[in-house]
Amino acid sequence: MKEENTEHSKTIRVDGFLWNYLPAIGIITFVILFIAASTVYPGGTLFNLDYVGYDWFHNYWCDLMASTSLSGAENHSRTMAIFAWVILCICILQLLLRSFSTMIAPGGIRNILNLSSILAMVIGLFAFTEHHDIIVAVCFPFGALAAFGLSYGLTNSDLSIYKGAIWICIVMLAISFFMYFTNIGLYWLGVTQKLTLALVFIWLIGFNYELIKMESYKA
Repeated sequence: MKEENTEHSKTIRVDGFLWNYLPAIGIITFVILFIAASTVYPGGTLFNLDYVGYDWFHNYWCDLMASTSLSGAENHSRTMAIFAWVILCICILQLLLRSFSTMIAPGGIRNILNLSSILAMVIGLFAFTEHHDIIVAVCFPFGALAAFGLSYGLTNSDLSIYKGAIWICIVMLAISFFMYFTNIGLYWLGVTQKLTLALVFIWLIGFNYELIKMESYKA
């Protein structure tokens, strides 16, 4: 009986760890799969269709999820990239729902933020389809509302660094969105997108750790 209780306790601790750190684990998994997928991308960019391989300056993340590369070849990175994207969407949704449950009082605002988060991530899942641009345009406002919700939730916290840094992330995401849909500064979009993702991921991983502490205090 004692051995059974010990094993049960270990299982609970492992499950608790995975649940608590799922966002960070998902983001790290995404980055690993992203890098792996980029190594099998055939090639081509908007500025050089004959470029061989993945150009970290000019190619976009979504290029890896397309059925064919910009050079016209079959895209061998597609399956891995889509898998990485699905993992990322699920893990970020989990973080958002946990965050609002912890930081926002029950009621209309929390419900709206939860719904917005679900819509952003569920709709965003289909960014790998041929309707990529429409999907991004539709889910961006919902994602933006969720980001504003995180900022609102942090208002009464003492996480000063996260309060300021989240606005840097929001501005960078807005700039990337603007560049993509207006073609203004398109030459720099590839590298801007990757810098934005890096900032957002660093923020999310750090916030994941802080959220666990907030959840423990609330409990």
